[in-house]
Amino acid sequence: MTGYVYAIRSECGLVKIGWSSDPIRRLSKIQSDTPNRCVLVGAYVGGRDLEAEIHDQLRPWRVRGEWFRNDGGVSRMLSSMPRYIPPVKSEAARNSMEYIRKNVLQISQAQMASIAQTSQANVSRWECGKVFPYLNQLEHIREEAQARGIEWNDSLFFGDRSEAAQ
Repeated sequence: MTGYVYAIRSECGLVKIGWSSDPIRRLSKIQSDTPNRCVLVGAYVGGRDLEAEIHDQLRPWRVRGEWFRNDGGVSRMLSSMPRYIPPVKSEAARNSMEYIRKNVLQISQAQMASIAQTSQANVSRWECGKVFPYLNQLEHIREEAQARGIEWNDSLFFGDRSEAAQ
């Protein structure tokens, strides 16, 4: 079964490398089971065979089960691991500013407002579909995504919302 081989880093310095069809849900479960704050570092598309291969490659850093020390080969793997962006469930979600903020950039409305040089209230209005960002605001958001190393596609902005930059 295809899903994702994810890496979740705990603030205690360990990294869990596992497989899930839904890494966000898995992060939530792991977070509820540990006192340490955890973050989803990234994920590869793949099955349990890829998970086993990665576990085998990282065996020298294994602490227990699927948990590894965050050094050596583990830290090298994490630095090149693609960021997990949840699959889009609908065309409308793909084109929403809320989707871009929450799932692509993974930031708060206040942070989005700072990037787009607008108010948090305006970001809220974008997400409700009451108003749309100006072209220069969209450019700031695109530049921020690219600066973070996120592969960008402007169709996230436009799609069904052709009036977004008017």
